[in-house]
Amino acid sequence: MSSLSRNHAPPRRGAPAFSLIELLAVLAVVAILAGLLLPVTAQVRGFALKVRTRALFAQWTVAVEQFRADTGAYPQLGDDGRLEGVRFLAALCGQTPDGTPAAVADLQGNLRRARYVSLAPEEWLGDGRGGGVLLDAFANSQIAVLVDLDGDGLIRGDEVLRPLLARGNPRDGFIPVPAPTDPDLGAGGVIRAAVAFYSVGRGQSGDDYVLSWK
Repeated sequence: MSSLSRNHAPPRRGAPAFSLIELLAVLAVVAILAGLLLPVTAQVRGFALKVRTRALFAQWTVAVEQFRADTGAYPQLGDDGRLEGVRFLAALCGQTPDGTPAAVADLQGNLRRARYVSLAPEEWLGDGRGGGVLLDAFANSQIAVLVDLDGDGLIRGDEVLRPLLARGNPRDGFIPVPAPTDPDLGAGGVIRAAVAFYSVGRGQSGDDYVLSWK
């Protein structure tokens, strides 16, 4: 190729650039897609946390039933239906929150200090003073426990305690707690289980409650 041809070769063109209008259009589409996907993502995450909470309650239910099989009675895990973590640890794990053996008076018959259930770190929130609370998968402590007291295999009448679950830990953020919409927890409700746990779930509406028996 001659020098003349090389000197008059057409200049190379760079990659085409986006105009400002095109860039704004792309950003608008991304924003619209994000707006559509975020609610779906939150819904999926909420469903997953609900499933995890039910699985957790299933483990606790088995532990309570095993305790009853060994000792002949259900443990007292709280007042007015509200689950208390320290009592739970003593009766079902045989220990205090700091890991030391629980006092005999707190074992409620679990003299062997049998560990009926093992808690994962995310299931417990200590208060730094030898106490603490149990958490569901939503990281809230508003959890109730109910048991069949008359041996008919059902929880009903006075057994269906409806505790005020608004006394949670500072991380909960679910105050005031909405009333549950499920008929089992309403007046005249019947729970077809001998042991039942429930929590407020994400705590935004009465439909958010997580029930172990459903």
